[in-house]
Amino acid sequence: MHEELEDVKDVMHKNIIKIRDRHGKLEMMEEQADRLEEQGRTFHRLSARYRLRMMLRERKMTIVLTVVIIIVLIIIVFLILYFLGVFKTEGD
Repeated sequence: MHEELEDVKDVMHKNIIKIRDRHGKLEMMEEQADRLEEQGRTFHRLSARYRLRMMLRERKMTIVLTVVIIIVLIIIVFLILYFLGVFKTEGD
């Protein structure tokens, strides 16, 4: 009977140690989950900022190209009109 009691005592002691170890591992996992969550929020914030920056850069480039094309077209129209004689003075 005494030997069985000692065996049960040993088993209970080992179980308590396992429970304590599991608790420590759970705390580590919770800390890691918190860190990953924060990193995810940071990534989301930075990627949104980067996306906005790229969109603005693309729009800026579109505006610049549009203005250049309009200027070139205006120059071409004036050159055509000049060579057709639309801008002749009365003295010519």
